[in-house]
Amino acid sequence: MVMLGYQQRERDPHWDSSASPTPRMESVRAVAIEANQNGRALGILDVQAAFLQSHELKWENGERYMFTAPPEAGDPNGTKYALLRPMYGLDFAPKKWYETIAKYLVDDLGFERCPSDRCLFYLSDEDGGRRGSLALHVDDLIFQGDATFMKQLEKLQKRFKFNERAE
Repeated sequence: MVMLGYQQRERDPHWDSSASPTPRMESVRAVAIEANQNGRALGILDVQAAFLQSHELKWENGERYMFTAPPEAGDPNGTKYALLRPMYGLDFAPKKWYETIAKYLVDDLGFERCPSDRCLFYLSDEDGGRRGSLALHVDDLIFQGDATFMKQLEKLQKRFKFNERAE
């Protein structure tokens, strides 16, 4: 199912900050270069239905995002529904997904966010050496890392659903 966001009559209260950040091309190149320099494989992951795996929608004032199904959906009465998770087609869905996965990477898996690119994440060892890096482009990840990094990536794959992994 895809929401027809272009038909929204009222904008989300956060519409002015709805875009999801994307990595700079230099950051993606840096991940590839680091993989090459360390003799590591470069991996790519694609998140399945990423927006639906975002945190539950709740605004600061406690209101829910409400929508009306179109008559073609079989509900001619115009019943209002509460949207619990972001869906493809809504302005704020990419940003909500980014906030969800970035929080998990940093708070739960111990990654550090690059100060110059919000979509580039590093995992470091106790001595500050880099174990691996990951660039996040909406629902796609490009990564490289050592065995410890890959264990953290396995935890990420248990938390979120991904399509087949390609390396």
